[in-house]
Amino acid sequence: MNKERLEGIAQKYLGIETLAERHSDRLDFHEVGVGSLKDALEAAYRAGMDAGLSYYAVNHEEKAHD
Repeated sequence: MNKERLEGIAQKYLGIETLAERHSDRLDFHEVGVGSLKDALEAAYRAGMDAGLSYYAVNHEEKAHD
């Protein structure tokens, strides 16, 4: 899973602008509700599953043609 996808999840579900460390407590620590955290974790899990399925499909297809 790529950085942009993770940042998109953080922005959409947690209201976090960036996942880059900015070396400031005010910018690097965020208070989030458990509902938002649950939604973000589920989105990240789905993104990982999608990435794994895509990887499998590409590699399985290549082996089928060998």
